[in-house]
Amino acid sequence: MDKPKISIVHNEIIAPMGENFEQFYKHFFSNENHCETQHRNLEFFQQKYQQVVRSIEKFDNKTIPSRLRRRMSFLTQMIVLCASRCLQNVTYDSKNLAIILATGWGELETTEKLLLSIVENNEGPVFLSPTQFHNSVHNTAAGYLGIALKVQGPTLTISQENQSLETALEAATLLISSGQTALALVGGGDTYFRFSVLDTQNNRYPKIFSCGVSCFLLKENHETGPYIQTLKTCGSIRSEQQASLYFKEIATVMGGDVDILWLSALPSSDASLAKSEFNYDISITGHEENPSYPTSSGEVFTSILAILQRGELPRHIDDHVVKGQVNKEIRKVLYVKVSNGVYKSFMIWT
Repeated sequence: MDKPKISIVHNEIIAPMGENFEQFYKHFFSNENHCETQHRNLEFFQQKYQQVVRSIEKFDNKTIPSRLRRRMSFLTQMIVLCASRCLQNVTYDSKNLAIILATGWGELETTEKLLLSIVENNEGPVFLSPTQFHNSVHNTAAGYLGIALKVQGPTLTISQENQSLETALEAATLLISSGQTALALVGGGDTYFRFSVLDTQNNRYPKIFSCGVSCFLLKENHETGPYIQTLKTCGSIRSEQQASLYFKEIATVMGGDVDILWLSALPSSDASLAKSEFNYDISITGHEENPSYPTSSGEVFTSILAILQRGELPRHIDDHVVKGQVNKEIRKVLYVKVSNGVYKSFMIWT
């Protein structure tokens, strides 16, 4: 690998499986069901919908100053808290810290409240809540986080549907490799709300909704791993031949075998092509029919880091099919994600 090594110095998570990485790690390797699901019914304009939800009812947000906490949405609170934990005990220069946040839906829960306040006020002038208006934009969390950390480096919010976190990780590696920042804090998250999706026939949206935030602190040439490398992004794959060429190029770049081949949302034909091109011990395949959003992508990356930390697999991984076995310590994972014809791939190793 010729590119500079970029380490994941620290990571944190707030998810249905655990309020922090320690809890997530414990539950991930337990033999219990990882996440409980709830079935919720919704009626909207006389149409009935059913959603399967993995939710977070509450979390310990007392470390956020009360004057800020009162103004923040549930999503922003999770992002600020998770990011602060990720930076805990880390020495950094605010001028050389970049923040790259990813969200598929953004602050739509706040936007819903804002719009309903207009719809429900049938008489007289409409007075919008300044706080709700301020908090309704997609980059609200980045603004609050930048203020809280006094960041003077680049601050970005990326919303690219269910590839948002992957794109944010790409942006972070580019900022670090180009010398524009020394550290990059990458976060991805979404929160469930009533109208997360109404078109139940649209396969671009997940059948199971979740919420949560994951954060990753990246640094170049750190003395220890785990390390992450963006391998290749391609947005023009429309045939099996193009997909096969893509996988061949990845195999050439990564140069060698992998312990785990992790495929997320690949069509079955492309998954078969990928498996034929790589030498691996274990394949982990995410269900194609349940596309993920940054919440799920963050849980996947966190799961990979947990596996590399422990050097072994759990007996079971929610929403994934695991095949194969390995009789050695797991040290190298190839992750490939596809959405709407856009393919992204990462190598994570120790």
